[in-house]
Amino acid sequence: MPATGGEIRTNWTDDCGNMWLFGTTYVIPFQGTQCYNNLWRYNPNTGLWAWLYGDTAVYPVPDFGVRGVSSPTNVPAATMGTISFNTDTAFWILGGMETLPSNYRHGALWKYIPDQVTADFIADTVCWGDTTTFTNLSVPNCNMIKGYYWTFGDPASGALNTSTDTIPTHVFTGAGTFNVKLVVQSCTFSWDSITLPVNVTLSSLVSAWGDTTIIAGDTVQLYAGSGTGYQWTPSAGLDCDTCQNPIANPTQNTTYQVTYTDSLGCIGTDNVTILIIQTHPPDTLPPPETPSTGPCYLYVPNIFSPNGDGNNDVLYVRAPGYTLKTFVIYDRWGGKVFSTTDVSQGWDGTYRGKKVNTGVYVYYLKAICISTGEEEVLKGNVSVVQ
Repeated sequence: MPATGGEIRTNWTDDCGNMWLFGTTYVIPFQGTQCYNNLWRYNPNTGLWAWLYGDTAVYPVPDFGVRGVSSPTNVPAATMGTISFNTDTAFWILGGMETLPSNYRHGALWKYIPDQVTADFIADTVCWGDTTTFTNLSVPNCNMIKGYYWTFGDPASGALNTSTDTIPTHVFTGAGTFNVKLVVQSCTFSWDSITLPVNVTLSSLVSAWGDTTIIAGDTVQLYAGSGTGYQWTPSAGLDCDTCQNPIANPTQNTTYQVTYTDSLGCIGTDNVTILIIQTHPPDTLPPPETPSTGPCYLYVPNIFSPNGDGNNDVLYVRAPGYTLKTFVIYDRWGGKVFSTTDVSQGWDGTYRGKKVNTGVYVYYLKAICISTGEEEVLKGNVSVVQ
């Protein structure tokens, strides 16, 4: 707290309502008037004083330095009757008179510029979807901060693209590099800004390939991209739910989800679906046969496995009592991979001499019942598995 004086030589009020006092004069009986060159700041919100400049010496020796050149060693003369005012950039004092015995009068104009604030912050590389917390490292430098003004460089976030919080958070709307700007305003004319890049990484998507259709009781291997901390759910039907590439043997249609952490600490997820097909018992499937005048029966199996094991290697149309007009199979892009008009000719799962990929294919069948003359058309899917 400044000494009790008869005169406060100068005073200002800054943008935050703080009161700045420079110099004090007071009368000591039989000793005359004494002057100090102390600079004080009073915060009315806290009721606290801050001593910013000067010492306890009476009548400090003035040091005028070089005109127009700022220097921390410059010291105004201790005077009474000083005129003070402030502008948008500084505090000013003008003139004054020293006390007895010299009674020197001064006409010097002094400008006091409070220390400038320094804007600074850090933010770690984050994963898309996570909340970024900014660490505000701005330095007041014996000043007081009036406000912080953040722009996150993320216009897609709308009104959330800006903040006036001291320590803000932000969830970026995408992955990439965002130029985040911080502007710091002090209570006394000082501004500073800094713009830094913040990297937002895309959570590595697990390439959980393996979507397929299998015969009940068969197994299939699931695959995930490289990372750490794998977790597959549900665990039912898996030989290992924390492995990168587990073996699946589900008893029903199942969608497995894998979650893992990449090298940047981002968490990625993806799904793979296994469909189960229950095959007909072999003795219930009518064998391929030539047309007859018996009861008409038309059937196309929905799965076969042309793997050369001698079991269910060829897809036949089951059509007793029918004359086959056409039987065509297409891949998923609409390309024709097989066609026949002979009920005894089946598809061995090849196209132009090469095995086709496993997957679902579409068939179109037209046949005429010999006994009734009625034409029947069938359309459906058939799965090729290994």
